[in-house]
Amino acid sequence: MRELSWLAPFVGLALISVAPWRPAPVFPAPAQSRVVTDARGVKVVVPLPFRAVIGYGGAGFLETTHAPETLVRAGGNARDRERFGSGIINRIYPQIAKEDALWGSPPEIESLLAMDVDYTYFHVLVEQVQRVGLAAPALVWHPANRDEQVYSVTRIEGAAMGREDRAEAFIAGYKQAYAELEQDLQSSTLPEHPRKLAMGASSIDWNFLFVIGVKETRFDDLRIGVENAAEGYEDVGRQQDAERILAMNPDVVFILGQTPQEFSRDPRWRGLRAVQSNRVYQGLRSLRGSLEPLNGLDFRPLWARWEAEIAHPDRLSSSKLRELLRDHFLKSYRYRLRDDEIDDLLRIDENKDSLGYARFMKGDSANIQGSASP
Repeated sequence: MRELSWLAPFVGLALISVAPWRPAPVFPAPAQSRVVTDARGVKVVVPLPFRAVIGYGGAGFLETTHAPETLVRAGGNARDRERFGSGIINRIYPQIAKEDALWGSPPEIESLLAMDVDYTYFHVLVEQVQRVGLAAPALVWHPANRDEQVYSVTRIEGAAMGREDRAEAFIAGYKQAYAELEQDLQSSTLPEHPRKLAMGASSIDWNFLFVIGVKETRFDDLRIGVENAAEGYEDVGRQQDAERILAMNPDVVFILGQTPQEFSRDPRWRGLRAVQSNRVYQGLRSLRGSLEPLNGLDFRPLWARWEAEIAHPDRLSSSKLRELLRDHFLKSYRYRLRDDEIDDLLRIDENKDSLGYARFMKGDSANIQGSASP
């Protein structure tokens, strides 16, 4: 048998190649169900009681549903579980990381078929599980922008759970947070739009650089009054060379994977306007854990305020961010953030020496809170 072990990969490939021709299993109609219209307009029968199989820790699902009790698989490998346990999300839902049954390798079709499918709604492998007849509404279908994506996911999951009211309340809170930011910022009256660049590199080698492209950020950039310095460089692909980034010459840099100090010490970047003016910040999107970075239903408006305050310190002269973070976690999760947890979310240690970052520190926020008290 050992001599034939080399055949295993080829046998696996052969099985995969013939899989589309296998007859799809036939599942009995569930005793109870509800019909959900997914993002493509397709009506999907979701068996009841509602349960969810989620991949990679299920953080996005928890953020859009606040329903950990519905999980039958949080998915992911040991690294995903470790990441989940290292973040704020684990303190909000400590039972998730502790339950071994929720974890394991990301579900494959065979393992899904072996589960009790009579009561499970799948959040992963959507196209594959649809082909074999399992309940898996498509959550996103060519959204016009990130807001539409957020609304689509939230509404479809809310409908699957029979909690449309909760979904609409979450969306209303999201819209209100952006409305409050716009009220403070008045983006249409800004005298200038700083050019920002979000960039990073391979965790192994900082010679392999990448930038966050304009297509990914344009919608958000407009409402916080910034421009992406990568405009005009979209066709070069993900890998960038140092000369191209020097040509972009942004006013503000948000970096992933390095501290501002490490980035600014690199001789390649000494000529950058952002380095010379000390406007380099470690981006929140690289924070540890599962609900971080602040870029989903609950946290995208807060992330936008953070970036807007850095880009327009004169217009947003007083920071509300610590207060907003504390209020949001308390209202949404009944979790009272400690000051050191807020410091970690805002990367105070990493960014404290960058221009204007003192606004996010405890003392500055405490003064704001005191002045706002009745």
